[in-house]
Amino acid sequence: ANQLKAGFQTSSTDIILENRHTLCSRCQMPDGSWKYSQIELNNCLGNNNGMRKPALVTPLRISNMLGKFVWGGSDFADSASQIHLSIEGEVGTPYLHAQLNDRHGSVQSASVDLGECIRNEAGQVGYMGC
Repeated sequence: ANQLKAGFQTSSTDIILENRHTLCSRCQMPDGSWKYSQIELNNCLGNNNGMRKPALVTPLRISNMLGKFVWGGSDFADSASQIHLSIEGEVGTPYLHAQLNDRHGSVQSASVDLGECIRNEAGQVGYMGC
């Protein structure tokens, strides 16, 4: 049960980023074997202040809208530069880093822990709807 709640990185190896927005890894299957898997991050990760289709803006949310990654969004790579993946710390947390455009024409440094919302489901990396 712990593995289901843990991020994909706890049961994956060879974690890399291809084409700026495709997360690839070898994921462990329930039988212990390994399978290559990938997920298109543009389908589940957005830039809340640089998207072509921005998230709903309310006065209470404006202060948070400074070019940040948002789960459940899309097409973050369309408004990002210097996108890279780094595996950090003793537990190997997979962070996606980028410079995200904001609606004021500036760029903001942003990072997101991909293990927050991406899981290994029987050998396939998948977005868990965070």
